[in-house]
Parts: sequence; structure tokens; C-alpha cells
Amino acid sequence: MIVLYALTAFAMEPMQEDWPMPMQHKLHGMLLVDQLEYGVPDAPGSLATDIEGWYGGDRNRLRYRGEGAMGLGEGAGEGELGAAYSRLVSPWLELQFGAGIEAQNEVAEGYEGRLEAGVEYVVPYDFDTEAVLRVSHRGRVSARITVVKELMLSQRLILQLRGEATGAVQESVELDRAQGLEGAGAGLRIRYEAKREFAPYIGGTWSGGFEGPSGTGQFVHSAAAVGGLRVWL
Repeated sequence: MIVLYALTAFAMEPMQEDWPMPMQHKLHGMLLVDQLEYGVPDAPGSLATDIEGWYGGDRNRLRYRGEGAMGLGEGAGEGELGAAYSRLVSPWLELQFGAGIEAQNEVAEGYEGRLEAGVEYVVPYDFDTEAVLRVSHRGRVSARITVVKELMLSQRLILQLRGEATGAVQESVELDRAQGLEGAGAGLRIRYEAKREFAPYIGGTWSGGFEGPSGTGQFVHSAAAVGGLRVWL
């Protein structure tokens, strides 16, 4: 049997130098505009966006994100940008380490730079949960948790449920953010995937939180009807 294997090996044609390897490690990328929407809590409404993406391999990636909102009447708003190194440590668990910046021109017209460490855990066919711990350049400590659940109503009709909460150890005068529960939100959006990469949607959102240093410290909240597009590049 050993002799037969040896003869077979010698009879095989040697691999050519220009033959491609059967498995190759390539870099890929993705950009998801999860929300590009118009909201109407009051006239003339507001615009909001939530963008995320990544570039890299199967385990090590550069993740980036951006989100913001602006009122169309007064032109005031807020926004965040961030980037992080992401390491896949199990099929459903990612660790992330990076930095971000948040700015607003509504009240305090300030900004806050942050170092961030987070974890994202995906329960297969169920919840996508992300928790992030943040420390600002002024020493302010805050944390955010986001939970997303999607329900397949049909092959093209999808209901997305999203909840988010942000808390802080200290208040921020620059961002007019309160100590404790500085913000919370929930959204329900139903989209129609004309293509997987292009889906218009409608829905509703609720947001609330305690007023910052410029206010009375009371809990305030609001609701809005929204409509927009979800685009995957």
C-alpha cells in the first residue's frame, strides 16, 4: 500500500508556480446606512442618520460609525463619529477598542473626545447587543447599551425593534448632559427590501432623558413619526 501511494504521488503532475492557492485571506469592507430618515415631531421636522461599517478580514477589522440629528427649523443638532479596532473572539462575540468624538450646537456648543472599549454579542437569529464604556478627555465616564431585534414578517418585509440607553457618572457642561440617565430611546421601523441593499421604511421613535446643567434636571421625552431609507453598500 505504501508503494502504491508513493507511485501515485510521483505520477501526479507537480503544481505550477502560477496556480492560485485554494484558500486566500482577503480584506473586505461593508458600509451600512442603517438610518437615513426624516422625522416629524413638529414642523418643519428633523433629519437623522446612523451609519456604520468595517474593513478588514474575518477576525481583525477596523470598524467606523457616525450618527447625528438636526432640527430643520433652528438648524441645531448633535453628532458622533468613532473608529475602533475589532477582534472576533468567538463566532458571535467581538471586542472593540477605539476612540470617538461627540459635538453639539444646541445649548452648550461644545464637544467631547473619548476613548472607548466595548463588546458586541449577537444571539443567532435573535438579538444584537452592544455595550460600550467611554472615558472622555476631561475624565467623564459614561456607558451606552444598544439592543436591536429584527423580525421577518415575510421575505421582504422586516420589522426592526431598537432600544438604547446612555448613562454617565458625571454631568457634562460642554454637551449639556445630565449625570445618571442622560438619554434613552426606542424605535420601531418596518422596512420593505426592494433589494437587500435598498429598503425604504416607516416607523416611530421615542426618546427621553434628564435635562442637563442648563435645565431643571427634570425628565423630558418626545415621540416622532419617521420615514427613510436603509442602504447597504
